[in-house]
Amino acid sequence: LISTLGDYVKYTSMLVNKGKCIENGNEIISSRVVDYMNRNHLPENMTVKEMIHERSYFKNIMAKGKGTGLGMVNIMDNGLSNGTGSLQSVGSFYAGGAGGTYYWVDPKEELCVVFMTQLFAGKLDY
Repeated sequence: LISTLGDYVKYTSMLVNKGKCIENGNEIISSRVVDYMNRNHLPENMTVKEMIHERSYFKNIMAKGKGTGLGMVNIMDNGLSNGTGSLQSVGSFYAGGAGGTYYWVDPKEELCVVFMTQLFAGKLDY
């Protein structure tokens, strides 16, 4: 995906606003579609950590309480009840890109955050 910061903010704001454009209130996608995108689509409502094989590289970096929506990770349990979690609300979701671009949407707090980092993994030459 190649886009601008302005377009990313419009997109994430539309997700916060349940599918409606923040500029004019027009419905871009239905609230049902936004809810469906953010729903956990893993079998039997498993978390990402439960789906990853024990020997997987990703085992230790994927926290409990995260599911997989359509193109995004959703927060099913923020872990605050046991002191190991994050401040993201249950129902928040996020996604990232290859170059480090990242967005986070928290509908409960009516918040969207966009990081436009562009750093590909590998050796850095200075």
